[in-house]
Amino acid sequence: FNAETAFIVYRLLWGFDETDGRDADMSRQLVNWLRHEHVAVRELSIYWIYQLTGQKQNYRPLAQINTREQGVLAWERHLSRVGALLPPGE
Repeated sequence: FNAETAFIVYRLLWGFDETDGRDADMSRQLVNWLRHEHVAVRELSIYWIYQLTGQKQNYRPLAQINTREQGVLAWERHLSRVGALLPPGE
């Protein structure tokens, strides 16, 4: 990994909780990482998105880029609708 990717992987390995899933910026970052060039970043991103939401939106980190992009767009629509990966807490 280069230094930037190593930092991202390090952050992904620390993990995320419901507070992160309700945070619009953190949610957007996780979804953006689904487009990362390195498969490890994509795998860890969808892992945490799934852990938080129970959904994958048909995103597959090893798929061809156009197929992956369809999943990313589905997650972006989700963010637009909900505001974050998870709805606001009580």
